Amino acid sequence: MAKKSSSKDIWQKFLNIFITPYFLGIVITIVAVKMTMVYFYEKDSTRQDKSSTYKMLNWVNQKGLDFQFWLRQERPVSDDIALITVDEKAVEQEGRWPWPRIKIKRIIENLIRDGAKVVGFDAIFADEDLNATVLSLRELKNNLPPSAHAAVDAQLAKANTDSDLAEAVKTYAPNLVMGVYFENDNNISTYQNLCFSVMHRESAVIKNWERVQEPVLALDKATGLLEEETPEPWANILTAHKKALEEGAINTFLRAHNVGDVSQLNNTQTVELKNKVRHEVDKYCLLRFLTKEDEKLKDFAATWPLIASSLENSKMTFEEAAFQIQTTHRLNPIVPAYDFAFNYSGITQNLLHMGYFNAFQDSDGTIRRSALIARFGNNYFPSLALKSFLVAMGFSVNVNLGPDDIDPTQKNVTGLRLLKEGEPAGEIPVSKKGELLINFAGPQKMFPHVSIADILNDSTELTYEQNEYDPKYNKWIPKLHKAKKAEYLKNKILLLGATATGIYDLRVTPFQENYPGLETHANILDNLLQQNYYVARAQETQIVPMLFGVGILFSLLFGYLGAFWGFFWAATGTLGYIFYDKVFLFSKGIVFPLFFPILLLGVLYLTITVFKYFTEERNKKQLKSTFQKYVSPAIVNEILSDPGKLELGGRKQKMTVFFSDVRGFTTISEKLDPRALSDLLNSYLTPMTDLVFKNRGTLDKYMGDAVMAFFGAPVPYPDHAAWACRCALEQLQKLFQLQAEYRKQGLPEIDIGIGLNTGEMSVGNMGSETVRNYTVMGDAVNLGSRLEGINKQYGTRIIISEFTEAELKGKFVTRELDWVKVKGKLKPVKIFELIAEGKPNPDLEKTLKHFSDGYEMYHKMQWEKAAEHFNRALESKPDDGPSKLYLERCLEYKAEPPPSDWDGVFVMKTK
Repeated sequence: MAKKSSSKDIWQKFLNIFITPYFLGIVITIVAVKMTMVYFYEKDSTRQDKSSTYKMLNWVNQKGLDFQFWLRQERPVSDDIALITVDEKAVEQEGRWPWPRIKIKRIIENLIRDGAKVVGFDAIFADEDLNATVLSLRELKNNLPPSAHAAVDAQLAKANTDSDLAEAVKTYAPNLVMGVYFENDNNISTYQNLCFSVMHRESAVIKNWERVQEPVLALDKATGLLEEETPEPWANILTAHKKALEEGAINTFLRAHNVGDVSQLNNTQTVELKNKVRHEVDKYCLLRFLTKEDEKLKDFAATWPLIASSLENSKMTFEEAAFQIQTTHRLNPIVPAYDFAFNYSGITQNLLHMGYFNAFQDSDGTIRRSALIARFGNNYFPSLALKSFLVAMGFSVNVNLGPDDIDPTQKNVTGLRLLKEGEPAGEIPVSKKGELLINFAGPQKMFPHVSIADILNDSTELTYEQNEYDPKYNKWIPKLHKAKKAEYLKNKILLLGATATGIYDLRVTPFQENYPGLETHANILDNLLQQNYYVARAQETQIVPMLFGVGILFSLLFGYLGAFWGFFWAATGTLGYIFYDKVFLFSKGIVFPLFFPILLLGVLYLTITVFKYFTEERNKKQLKSTFQKYVSPAIVNEILSDPGKLELGGRKQKMTVFFSDVRGFTTISEKLDPRALSDLLNSYLTPMTDLVFKNRGTLDKYMGDAVMAFFGAPVPYPDHAAWACRCALEQLQKLFQLQAEYRKQGLPEIDIGIGLNTGEMSVGNMGSETVRNYTVMGDAVNLGSRLEGINKQYGTRIIISEFTEAELKGKFVTRELDWVKVKGKLKPVKIFELIAEGKPNPDLEKTLKHFSDGYEMYHKMQWEKAAEHFNRALESKPDDGPSKLYLERCLEYKAEPPPSDWDGVFVMKTK
């Protein structure tokens, strides 16, 4: 039976320790920290197989960023940027977009003539200008004999305006950034670039980008074996194999279409064949290169000894090299371009600057970031906004790559550095993937919109629409403005694109769901010009230790507080963090995950509150209603925090016990009827009990007119003696007030005596199984009771033992009264009168000095000198009880001296 009870007790203790709100909160915190670490580990990874944890927290972080922008509201933009828009006005005036290339030429000429520094195109002119005249002439040519073709070709040259635009691009190339677009494929591993860089060495992509001035250079400090450049023997093998793959793809395609030559294919089939050939080459690089299925593997192996001879580790076998190449080449985080869509050849052959205008959406479809750099193999290219900025400022840019500190299979972008004439000119803070977090200015039209119709007309003025802050309404309102073209456009960076309904690309941003794609480039350009970047890379991982600290703190808080105050502090913490982030972080360009701590607070509060409701709250309410009427709030709180303490027995600890008693209560009770006596006693006991509770004491019991209390339990604290003494002194002050009130009411005057002792006592719920009392027991308790009783002998109100006095450390005014021997004890105890807290006033100090000198002479049995000092003490304070007592003793001992072995100890005759 005892064994069973023991097992039950062990199980109960286990539940009490681990199945608690605090432990639950700590577990939730640890899980949240672990999930956050997973999120940051996967955040900058190039891998596509992201975990559900990452996806969930990424969505939370995205919405938090949107909320941060919403709180910040709009901001001013650079005056150096304007948008040239194909809007409703332009479409109505000039016709449906796209327009004849002759109009694009006029637009370029007019903008540059009016002083534009740079014109960037958020548009692409990929196909020929097949206007109605061109189509008619081509049809006519097909129906005419060859002898007439020359005349038709002359007319076609006049009707085709592609050459006009090409001429304008050539003339104004230094000021133009033409737009391009690419498809991306995130499945290209870094080592496969060894194949791609050779296979596409002669491709249109590389050739077209080679025409660009100031190409993006890369400094890669994380290159693996052979990663910097494909060895020439392997390059020769790949070049020859490319031709074989292309020929095979062409022959297969021709047979499938039952034609004998490529010239017999129509335009659609020609485009399809081109894609088939490209696909076959890329499939080899992606799926077979250096694998067991690689048909050229033997050729690579045969040339390996020649390649290995130039390496440091020349003894490496081909198999070892192939394995190392595939496993040590780190994944490049920069977005890979699979294929580019360029402007038609007339433009591409004459331009100097290009930039891609791809939009990069987050998983929820919102644009928050922009990849400033893309790559094709080991070649790197800038975005439209970045290239426009570089051209305007005369900068070039280098991308620096290095090994990832956490993931050994991945590289990081360690810097995007600006250069001017070869010298450092700044750095763009981008993520490990080379992405810029876009600092959006606000909803659309924060940047000036100039209708392209105003550029094409002959007027010297233009109208632009832009949001302006209106202090009257405290918001940004779109307004129309007029300006001189030459003055307004001078030295501006212009971005040209469509904004008319139905022809522009709609984007979702943190500020707006229907946002012109053209204006996203303007925001990026504005960030580069003003350097008002949002930086998240260095700071955001600091959220991990912050989450741990917040989680532990609020787990303790929510576990201790009730539902209302828990909600109050959860709301206060949330609002405080939001305010701090808005004022001290986000407004300073520092991005911290806003919703992570808020989400943790919410989960902690809801989980702990629900847990407490079902497991604790109802029991606590019942216990509290039962006990709060009989014991102090401290006991109630201890019982509520650990109901297991409601058991017989207790614990032994050092405490201070307090006894007070009304002097002459029997006489008082004889003078009053029972009702009046009860009222008098209640009016006295109520404030005295309140003072016990105020000073952290625990009421033990009332014994008629007597009060018993103790300090230092149920919640232990070291300075219990000081609190008990403070309580005794405050009770005396309250007593004096009550005495004055009783005199006015004609009631008997009450006086009290108080005894305090400090020592080891047993404390706990003691009694029977049916009736229990939270009390203290022990010799130290008995001594405290006796000290209260001897106040009347010394004419004092508060007597404390030497053990209590030793705990006060000089913070209270006391005087030694006597050495007393308690009945049943052999060792005497020094007793002291407690007089005040702090320092005594001069008169009291004088009295105490005379008493101390007399007390010293008394123990030396120099009765006359002692009596002299006691008389002087009484001169200072005529009603000083201890001085009167010792003066009488001196006179008695002078008349009848004590025996020679007298030790000055007073023996207490009673308990």
